[in-house]
Formats: sequence, structure tokens, C-alpha cells
Amino acid sequence: MLTIRETQDRTGLSDAAIRRHIKSGNIHATQTEDGKYLIEESELAKLPNPRNRLPNQKAEKERSTQDVPFSLERYKAETERRKVEVLQVAIQALM
Repeated sequence: MLTIRETQDRTGLSDAAIRRHIKSGNIHATQTEDGKYLIEESELAKLPNPRNRLPNQKAEKERSTQDVPFSLERYKAETERRKVEVLQVAIQALM
């Protein structure tokens, strides 16, 4: 049996979304004496999992393929600049 928090961790759904699924009867949950819900692991299969959704194809088309190499080149340049700075500090320490 899983708590709502554990169900959130497994599915990526919000607390409110899980509670809506319980209230609407999409999933069965047992309510404890203190008002907390416990959900059988088998019920998770009935919930949508945002983590498993395919990326928005429209957003993918809008993303420019030129952005990726540019970002990679910028990362490489920044990495090299930092290496030079570290070496300069090391050289200064030796003098």
C-alpha cells in the first residue's frame, strides 16, 4: 500500500490530481482512521503517468536544430576557458 506522497513519486502526478482520481472512482484507495489514503500498487496502472508521455511534437518541430551545436560549442569554449584559468592560478602559485 502506498501513501499519496509515494504515489506522487511514482507517477509524477500532483497531490490534488491523485485525490481527484480517488474521488472520481478512477482508482480505489483505502482511507485510514486519521483520514490518509492508502493506494494499492496495482491501482497505479490506472493512473496517467506524465513521465511516460511523448514529448510535444509541435514543440520538437519548433526547436531549431542549430541551437544544439551552438550550445555544445559554447559549453566546450567555457570549459576550455575554465581550464586555462585553473592553469594560470597554478602557474602563479608556483612563482
